[in-house]
Amino acid sequence: MLPITMEPTLTSLFRGYAQWLIRAEDQDLLHRHAPGRFNHLEPDEVLLEGAFTFAAFRRMGAMADGMAQLLRIAAGEGATSALTYVAIDNVPSLRGCANVGFDLDHVRVSVRRLGRRRSFTHDPDADASLAWGNATAH
Repeated sequence: MLPITMEPTLTSLFRGYAQWLIRAEDQDLLHRHAPGRFNHLEPDEVLLEGAFTFAAFRRMGAMADGMAQLLRIAAGEGATSALTYVAIDNVPSLRGCANVGFDLDHVRVSVRRLGRRRSFTHDPDADASLAWGNATAH
C-alpha cells in the first residue's frame, strides 16, 4: 500500500484561496455595494479584491498562485492594468502581491464617520514606500 501524503497540489491550493476579479464592466455592482470606497476603473483595468487564504494553506504560495491565475485571465480578456489594495502592515500579502508583479502605485485611505466609509487615494508617502520596501525586500 502506498503512503498518503498531504503535499499541496495546484488543485488543493486553489481550494485554500479566494479573491474577487472585478472587471470594469462589472464595477457598477461594486460601487452600489460600497459607494465611495473604490476608484472607478478604466475600461482596460481590473481590481483584485477581497483576498483570503485559509490558515491551512498559508505560507505555501497559494495567494501568489491564485493572483497570478486571475491576472492571466484578466490579460486574456484584454486588461492591461490591475489594482489591488493591501493594508500597510500585512507583510505576507504585500510580498504575495510583489511576487506576481504588483508595485506600489498609490495609497488608499479609508475614513469611517457616522457608519459610512469614504476612501481617497494619494501618491505614496515615505511611510508607505518604506513599508513596501521592507516587506518586499529579498
